Amino acid sequence: MANKKTVEREIAWMKFLYESKSQTEIARELNVSLKSIGIWAREDNWEKKREMLKLTNEKIAMKNTEYLGNLFMLIDSRPEKERFPSTAEANIMIQMGTIKDKFKPELQLPQLYEAATKIMNYIKTRNLSLAKEITPYIDSLMKEEAEKYTQ
Repeated sequence: MANKKTVEREIAWMKFLYESKSQTEIARELNVSLKSIGIWAREDNWEKKREMLKLTNEKIAMKNTEYLGNLFMLIDSRPEKERFPSTAEANIMIQMGTIKDKFKPELQLPQLYEAATKIMNYIKTRNLSLAKEITPYIDSLMKEEAEKYTQ
C-alpha cells in the first residue's frame, strides 16, 4: 500500500496537469504545505512533464492514425480478392496495438481523475448540495486508485 504522502503527491500532480491549479491552490486543497508542493513540482519536473506529455500524446496519436491510415489505404488499393493484410502488415498492426496498450496503464488514473473532475464541475453548477454530498466519495475513489497506481 502506498503511503499517504505518495498518494498526495500523485493527486497534486494530477491537479496541476488536468486542472491547471497553482501550487498554492493545490496546497490548500490537499492540506499540504506549499513548501512540499514546491519540492514535488521541482523534483518531478511538473512543468516539463506537462509539456512533454501533451506533445508526446499528440504525436503518438497523429503518427498512429497516419500509419494505420496509410496501411489501410495500401490494403484497399489491392484487387478486391486480395484486400487483406500480409503477415508483415498484420504484425505491424499488432505492434501498434501493443504500443498503444503500453501507454494505457499510465493514462488510466489521469483519465479517471479528469473525468471525475468534469463530472463534479458539472454537478456543482446544477446541484451544489449534491456535489458536496458526493465529493467525499469521489475523493475516496481517487485516493484508492492512486494507491493502486503508485504500488
